[in-house]
Amino acid sequence: MLTSPKIGRLGNSAGMRLDPMLLEFLDVTVGGEIDVMQDEKSRALVIKKHMITPESLADLLDGWDGDFETHVAT
Repeated sequence: MLTSPKIGRLGNSAGMRLDPMLLEFLDVTVGGEIDVMQDEKSRALVIKKHMITPESLADLLDGWDGDFETHVAT
């Protein structure tokens, strides 16, 4: 899938519109978050759906009220 969005004015910044097919491919909607990274070698931009990564197991389970099951390896 190749799209060629044009750079436009977005307030005092520059911005671009993303094609609906790209949003569908990334599984994001308007108001959603994406990560944009630069590939130093190819000078390309890499766009990925933003994924929240917890910093610790405690952060991952914060607010969870379920029961834990203990499994013992045999």
